[in-house]
Amino acid sequence: MVVVSIIITGSFITLSNDASDEIQSLPSEIEQVTKRALSTAKIDKRTQYILISPSHIWQSTDPDQTEPNSETTNQVDLPPNCSISYKRSEDTGWSNVQTIKDKAVWVYSVAGICEEMSLMIQLENSSAEIRFHPLTAATIKP
Repeated sequence: MVVVSIIITGSFITLSNDASDEIQSLPSEIEQVTKRALSTAKIDKRTQYILISPSHIWQSTDPDQTEPNSETTNQVDLPPNCSISYKRSEDTGWSNVQTIKDKAVWVYSVAGICEEMSLMIQLENSSAEIRFHPLTAATIKP
């Protein structure tokens, strides 16, 4: 199988040559969630959180929430059987999100900054590694 590296929405992604690959749209969908969370934190002057579970990535004002509720509108549903890992700027290795107990909490402060964070999403033979800028919540180009 041929593996190709391309740039999509400013994030570095390694994709298989399978055109039906579900992972292709995830970086831009996740970036929309992160930018909206940062904007909401600044406008509402209230800390926001991006919560990362094995099946969802969503915005919340409650860091203890275990899954998106029915009122959650800013979220991405991850494909079944995908794996997700995260790495904060000070981390040397990836932390896997395998159960809700492994959930990552990503803080977006009212000052308009968030932690620099990287996400790795894997599905079968495809993967996407996405890094986010702490001031803009946008993806960082490689």
